Amino acid sequence: MSYNVGDIVKKVKSYGMEYHIVIDLERVDKTYFYEIMQMYPVATTSRRQFMEQSEISLVAEVGDINYSTIIGIIEDKRNDRGMEGRADYWDYIEVTKSLEKYRKYDVQPELNLPVKDDIIQYHKLEDKDKCLDALNDLDTLHKMFGDEAYLQLKEVVVKRLKELK
Repeated sequence: MSYNVGDIVKKVKSYGMEYHIVIDLERVDKTYFYEIMQMYPVATTSRRQFMEQSEISLVAEVGDINYSTIIGIIEDKRNDRGMEGRADYWDYIEVTKSLEKYRKYDVQPELNLPVKDDIIQYHKLEDKDKCLDALNDLDTLHKMFGDEAYLQLKEVVVKRLKELK
């Protein structure tokens, strides 16, 4: 079974009620490593840990009724302890989900799909819409990473856009 970002899990070898939330996952060869943070018992800070799939088990998936119940109980415990604001693991989850579209592999290990890198041939884009999308994507990548190669690729797309007019 695979786990997704946001799922609540429990360490296989833990005793008692100790819940963690999946904040990220990494694939090395065919093995998935899950980055988790403790959510219960409630603590002011929660350290991040990497665990293999065999070391954790699912408690509740995002969207389950149990998931909402557990989150509600944990939020109540945080409020009882005077912890204001949201837990730090929610910030990690937001960042992970915003970067998921840049991942180059399928996050469902049970599908056993081959890993492929998509090669975009900017000089062969089919229509104006794809060119405009590519310009936006390249602009975003340049802002994120500051690599001049993205600017050069933008020039290729602009040239292709002029060809399509």
